[in-house]
Amino acid sequence: MLWVAAIVLTAVGTGISAYGQYQQGQAQKKMYQYQSDVAARQAQMVAQAAETNVRLTQFKASQDTKQLQRKYMVVEGAQRAARAAQGGGGGSVTEGDIATDTFNTQKLDENMIRYNADLKSWDIRNQAAGEIWGLGTQEKQFTYAGKNAARAGAIGMTGTIFSGAGSMAGIGSMKMSAGGKTPSSPEEKSMMKYNPKR
Repeated sequence: MLWVAAIVLTAVGTGISAYGQYQQGQAQKKMYQYQSDVAARQAQMVAQAAETNVRLTQFKASQDTKQLQRKYMVVEGAQRAARAAQGGGGGSVTEGDIATDTFNTQKLDENMIRYNADLKSWDIRNQAAGEIWGLGTQEKQFTYAGKNAARAGAIGMTGTIFSGAGSMAGIGSMKMSAGGKTPSSPEEKSMMKYNPKR
């Protein structure tokens, strides 16, 4: 009867070990899925932060442009006052040249503010795109690793079950070869009936 107990214990041990391997694979899959989700959330946060920074950059540029326009209005007012104090009646070539030059300088400064803001916005978006790409790659790698971990757990479970089945078959085989042989001929059967200890 010891061999029956050995088979039962082997079967129970095999089942526990197989289930443990399956559970380990599932736990690793969940861990990798969590890391994948974290990478996806980080990518979203990077994208949102980039757009916020772009909006702030563009807003600052618009405020700088308004401040520049106010500055040039003061300059134009001072130029008019100076011409009036000098008795200029307006319409002279010099006066027109000064006004045109001031206007052109103002527009160049406004364009420079806009160019710098657009360049900075492009840089912010470009850096964010690189980070988002890297995080997206991590997300895919973690998802793939999770699937592989689950697959490895299932394979380990199957291997343990086959190994346990082989062990149980080995125990049964040893019992059969150690005197637990089944009688094959009618004479042996009748001998077993009168001599059960054989």
